[in-house]
Amino acid sequence: MVVACPTPGRVARPQAAKVGAFVERLARVLRLPWSRGRAADLGRGRRALAEAGVKRRDRKARIDRAAATLILQEYLDERKAAALATGGGEPE
Repeated sequence: MVVACPTPGRVARPQAAKVGAFVERLARVLRLPWSRGRAADLGRGRRALAEAGVKRRDRKARIDRAAATLILQEYLDERKAAALATGGGEPE
């Protein structure tokens, strides 16, 4: 599960804390790993879309999906690296 809570100006908002607490409870109940996205991931998503040649007017509609993709890929890469480092082979 990927959750992104933008923090304008890097200031955490009260609603972001509520969302984080809810997601932590939900992840525990569903027994799912989760990753909290960062505002920087939106910037990375914008750059990835620009580099892929997506027109500026079309980027806004795709930015959340691009950022979530980057967050998820980072999580999978970290999980794979951790499994390989412990000699456990590829994670499931």
